[in-house]
Amino acid sequence: MLTFNVSRLLKLKGIQNPTAFFMSLGYTKWQSFRMTRDNLSILSIDKIEKLCVALKCSPNDLFHFYPNPSKPLPQDHPLNTLVRYDNTQKITDLLQDLPMETIIEIVEQAKSKSRPQ
Repeated sequence: MLTFNVSRLLKLKGIQNPTAFFMSLGYTKWQSFRMTRDNLSILSIDKIEKLCVALKCSPNDLFHFYPNPSKPLPQDHPLNTLVRYDNTQKITDLLQDLPMETIIEIVEQAKSKSRPQ
């Protein structure tokens, strides 16, 4: 089953108030609430594009595929690339036990990757 899964991306991006984030993009409070709960069945292409621009992601990042055990797909099926694993641990939790030199290296790497080419 293919599902909308923006909450994973919001966690990875460190967006603390998803409802306010969506409302800042022009979504209504109700739409924002439903999006934070990954409770959407219809999302127009222009809204997907708007989210991708705001979150600096691709449409694939917004979706999750849950394989159906009773109807397995071949391993090389493209939908299998949308199977996600929970890697949404907060960056601050990950950095907490690292030495300061390592944290500085990570920050510098992140800065170099976020600069426009």
